[in-house]
Formats: sequence, structure tokens, C-alpha cells
Amino acid sequence: TSWYERAMAKGVSSGPALTLIEGGRTSTETAGPAFTLRRVQPTPAERYVTCVPLVPLKVAAGAFGDTQVLDDDDREWVALDGRTRPAPGLFVAQVIGESMNRRIPNGAWCLWRLQPGEPEPGAVVLAQHDDIQDTDLGEYAVKVYAPEKVVDEAGEETLVRVVLKPDSRAPGFEPLVFEGGGLRIIAELVEVVG
Repeated sequence: TSWYERAMAKGVSSGPALTLIEGGRTSTETAGPAFTLRRVQPTPAERYVTCVPLVPLKVAAGAFGDTQVLDDDDREWVALDGRTRPAPGLFVAQVIGESMNRRIPNGAWCLWRLQPGEPEPGAVVLAQHDDIQDTDLGEYAVKVYAPEKVVDEAGEETLVRVVLKPDSRAPGFEPLVFEGGGLRIIAELVEVVG
């Protein structure tokens, strides 16, 4: 079942996509099916044990170069609901747009794992490149990772290009093709959390 179906089964009505709970007050962000993330103020020892950072992608330009940036005291932290245990390298970020709506609804909040190496083909990734200028996510793109490799005479694989493919029911979304360097795979999707 989808996250939306699970939310509806729990009696959550359609409405705001995210209600952040903080000190008895609630603040609502974006529109869509409802769910709740609990905003917390962890001690340094509690970070990645009871919670993960909430990363606003539009203002995170360059923030993924060093994982220590995610430990910044100015970050917002949210508790997970138990599906995935918090761990270093995990964070929550919102995906805006329709290019991945078969897997990620517009406005959904997703749990991501920082990606230190090459992801598996078919993984949903958060990528960054100087040529990416998405109107919704800024310099980031969320797409399906599709590497294209050639095998030489010695049997060694060489990466020729990376195609980042949309997975949408809506027409008009084209794959992004990258040859040469400059593409950074920032993170891999763990799950849609709301």
C-alpha cells in the first residue's frame, strides 16, 4: 500500500501535506495528503539515533559537500515514525514536481541516504550538476539513475554517460543526459515518508 493509503487507513484526511509539530503549535507547509513529522531539538548524542535532519533543498546549495554540514546546530531535526531507523547519512527532504509522480507524489517528503559511491541502476537519486536548473528544486534533480557503460577488450567497464530518467504519468518530461564529469549523485531514495 502507498503512504497515502496508509495515512487514509489511520483516519488522516486530505489536507496539508506536512504538519510540523513544535511546542504545541503546528505549522502547515504545502498542499496534499496529510501526515505528521515531529520536529525535535536533539542533543548532539541523540542526532541520527532518534531523529534525522530536515533539509530544505532550495537552500542547501553546496551543503552536501561535507556530511558534517548536516550536523549543523541550525538544522531542523525530525523524528521518524519507525519504518526506518535513524542513522548517520540519512535526511528528510521534500520533492516538488511531477517528473517522478509514479514513485514520488508532488510535494512528498522523502527519506534519503547520502550516496558515497555509484548507485545501482534503477535507483531513484538526488543529483546535482551545474547544468541542472530545475524550477522546483533549484540545482537538484530527482530521477531514476541509468548509467550507460561499455566493456573494453579486457572486460573492463567504462562509464560513457549517465541518463537521469523521469518516471511520470504526465507527458513532457525528458531524460537528462550527462557525459563527462560534473554530475554528483548526492543521495539515494530510501522511502517516501509522507
